[in-house]
Amino acid sequence: MESSKTVIGPRVPLVELEDDERLGPGYEASIEALGFIANLYKALGHRPEIVNTFVPFVAAAVGPTAKLHPNIRDLATLKASKINGCPYCVGHRTWKGKMYGLSQEQIDALDGDYAACELYDEKTKVGIAYAEALTLGPTHVTDELFEQVREHFSTEEIVDLTMAVSLFNLLNRIGEGLKVPLEPQFLE
Repeated sequence: MESSKTVIGPRVPLVELEDDERLGPGYEASIEALGFIANLYKALGHRPEIVNTFVPFVAAAVGPTAKLHPNIRDLATLKASKINGCPYCVGHRTWKGKMYGLSQEQIDALDGDYAACELYDEKTKVGIAYAEALTLGPTHVTDELFEQVREHFSTEEIVDLTMAVSLFNLLNRIGEGLKVPLEPQFLE
């Protein structure tokens, strides 16, 4: 029987801008959105055409033009990232959530019975429930749950919430599949 090895670092080398100038547009979009070039984008840097289209797409999906309140977005995507076991995305979503005013208590409450948590309003609870169901699989989003979503969110917010959660399910798979390491500022 083979023993499994623990992978510590990235499964693919991280590509710096000086390694490939074609990465400029995507990396600049990362700096604009985050203030730094995310390691996840550096892992994708072996394919500049992906980075240069994907990073602006991520910014459009979860950036300042989104109609969904940032706290709901961050709790929903953090819930998805926790379910999927992606420490890279959990680190990023925790940082973003705190940047937008989430407390550590609100973040920690995702690990318990969030539906009974007094730290969240009803809209937030429904958003987290939708994120959880969508992450477990689209067939987990029942008509009853979606009716609750429709009661609390506008059509634009539903699209933003669905996009954000779906996007983070993808990012979780990239981050964990390639074992992308957290940037140093998240390890301090």
